[in-house]
Amino acid sequence: MPIYEYQAEQKGCEHCRQVFEIMQSFSDAELTECPKCGCAVRRIFSIPGRPGRNIMSNSSLAEKGFTKYKKRSDGRYTRECGPGPEI
Repeated sequence: MPIYEYQAEQKGCEHCRQVFEIMQSFSDAELTECPKCGCAVRRIFSIPGRPGRNIMSNSSLAEKGFTKYKKRSDGRYTRECGPGPEI
């Protein structure tokens, strides 16, 4: 089932003031009001995930601030990417 994003059209509650996600079937009707406060909401369009993109690649991990290490044959670890210490 796809995940749809909604946001309040006017001032809303803590839940709908920001973008919130709802998992709905294709056959389900579009939401018109917040399930928490009843405020009017509208579905917003978002970019779907890009299939085939490796989110665990070295460049992707480094962009997000993670450090990746690889174990060497002598049992020590060396940094492959990211801001962490070299060894």
